[in-house]
Amino acid sequence: MMPNNELPRLKYFSVFGLHDRFNHRIQFKDDHTISIISAPNGYGKTAFMKLFDATINRKFNILASINYSKIVLEFDNKITFEITRTVDDESATPSISMRLSDDDGIHEFSFDFSYMLSQVFSGHSRRARRPAPYIFQVSENLWLDERTGEELDAGDILAMVSETRDFDPDNEQYRYISEFLDRYDCTLIGAQRTVSIDNVNRDGPRDRQRIQHGVEERATRLSKIVQDKLTEFSNLSQRLDSSFPKRTLDRIGEKNIPPDEDILRGELQALDERRASFAVLGLIKDTRDQVIAPQTGFDDQLRHVLNVYLEDNNRKLDTLDDLRKKISMFLNKINDKFVFKSVSTSEPGEIIILSEEARPLNLIDLSSGEQHEFILLFDLIFKSSSNTIFLIDEPEISLHIAWQKVFIRDLRDISEVTNFQSLIATHSPQIIGDNWDYVNEFSA
Repeated sequence: MMPNNELPRLKYFSVFGLHDRFNHRIQFKDDHTISIISAPNGYGKTAFMKLFDATINRKFNILASINYSKIVLEFDNKITFEITRTVDDESATPSISMRLSDDDGIHEFSFDFSYMLSQVFSGHSRRARRPAPYIFQVSENLWLDERTGEELDAGDILAMVSETRDFDPDNEQYRYISEFLDRYDCTLIGAQRTVSIDNVNRDGPRDRQRIQHGVEERATRLSKIVQDKLTEFSNLSQRLDSSFPKRTLDRIGEKNIPPDEDILRGELQALDERRASFAVLGLIKDTRDQVIAPQTGFDDQLRHVLNVYLEDNNRKLDTLDDLRKKISMFLNKINDKFVFKSVSTSEPGEIIILSEEARPLNLIDLSSGEQHEFILLFDLIFKSSSNTIFLIDEPEISLHIAWQKVFIRDLRDISEVTNFQSLIATHSPQIIGDNWDYVNEFSA
């Protein structure tokens, strides 16, 4: 397969026989990374988005349960991927057939619903295990959660399997297809985005679900992102600082001509300003002490020392630069819209909201529209990469018309940084605006 930096771009996504009524197809045009679905209620927009997400992320419970006959993905280098769904007339058991056609040939794998379950429970899978240690099969289509006594059917079990991708048969064709799909990151931003449900102690004796406000979940995630990056920053700093004396002496011994004094003073000033742009976001401490007094003269040895010092510090900041850009874009977009309050970040990645009177506010004190905007922008900025495909369901929910009108503009601004693709399902003409060339209209 080709390396990740040469991933084929998705051009078309089609679903045939949806609800035995619709054949829907969307296109990502050559000059657009955005595609929009527009259709009346009842035309299968939500099912279409779910199938898109389920195809890339291999959520087999959805692929088996929604009524359709075929799914086709077409990429820009003539790669195609197809899923065909059939249902046995007697047992009503759905079967799934996958077919990937690329430069290496045709790769096919088929299974039915009962086969997938038997593989998970029988040990024939390479990584087969129960979806959880407390789940036991009591009959052909009945399982029991021994903790709660809850009865589960095949759909419940398949949903649990799909969530963890534990279905991994010892089949080379299936692995090839899985590896291809795994190179794409498909993220569904659903209509119920202001609430997050986390599984707590999933494999423990008291597995439970915790309902969390979506804005709080994103704030926790940002803190984790920042802490991980600061760990990388710290590790690099330790390596560079420990080798600084030797590398500096080596540089002096090379007898190369170091940069002149004016250049070095300019670069020291630029480094000071660069540090300030990180410090204001809480990514580093605000330490802008003068490295060299203005009256200090620069001999050759000092110029070598300062040159290595500048290289090291810029290299350290480079590890945080992508994160700095994302946080800056997020705050600029948010503060451009929020009124009577401001949003900022502090060390280590804490989100701070202040009222106009500088009174601290909780994230859950934001209005419904502000929470939706916060979550949309956060996910688009912090969950995106060049292989990401966002599926955004009804972005207009709770948003003022003025915010709806600039949503596509914001989406374009963000996608220019990471070059992701996005599919939007909307009823709002304000979201679409003048971008009707992005629109795919569904019809019966």
